[in-house]
Amino acid sequence: MLASNQSHGESAQRGEPIHLIGTIVDLIITVAALVAFNLFPDRIGIYGSAVDPSTFAPVLAPAFWAFLPWLNAIWAMALVISVVNLVLRRWTVPVHALDMARDLLTILVMALMIAGEPLALDPPLSLVARMVLAIALFAVLAELIGKVGHLMSGAHIARPKPA
Repeated sequence: MLASNQSHGESAQRGEPIHLIGTIVDLIITVAALVAFNLFPDRIGIYGSAVDPSTFAPVLAPAFWAFLPWLNAIWAMALVISVVNLVLRRWTVPVHALDMARDLLTILVMALMIAGEPLALDPPLSLVARMVLAIALFAVLAELIGKVGHLMSGAHIARPKPA
């Protein structure tokens, strides 16, 4: 058993390691988003105001909810990536490929959200949402370009330690 664990540990060290805390945080945020948007969509909004603290105002327009199946697909891909990385403790080529596919889907969905109908019931809030999505879209695009460069450089390939 010890030899097996040492072998697995050495293999993980040779591969491209994950960032454990970041992966756990990603997993928690993804699960929270899935739960909030799928189980409690009626509770997403603004609670309270200076005048009446007991008020609730929904903020998301019907156009946003049309994207929920696509957002669920993105979040499901993120869950798979996080769980596989936590189990293996390293990145693999298939997981890199899924990660890049998720980024491509995210870019597509964000572009459609930006170009589509208002996402929020309040027009100024909808404009802010579009601006935030545009910034996030460029960030995901830049990250995707970096991932492609990383994979093309061969940095993800596990290499044996020199003897």
